[in-house]
Amino acid sequence: ARTEPGICVHHYPIRSYKQFERNIQNRKRLLETTDAKMGDHYRRWVKILNEGRLQEEFDRFILNQQEIETLLKLGILEHKKLFIKNS
Repeated sequence: ARTEPGICVHHYPIRSYKQFERNIQNRKRLLETTDAKMGDHYRRWVKILNEGRLQEEFDRFILNQQEIETLLKLGILEHKKLFIKNS
């Protein structure tokens, strides 16, 4: 195993705006064409998509340095050392 100094990995369930938008458009189609069960947050995001405010919602997910430092202090975020094994 080896470590790579200077690499910081942040884990987010959403990788890019385009990916988020595509996901919510798919959820919208499901809601319109089936009786799919899904969380209220998806219904909320579909509503926001319909209102043309999805980019604004996505921008709220992005943390600035002060927010990151506060969340680290509170233990909500944490730094982990990862070991990458070469095959």
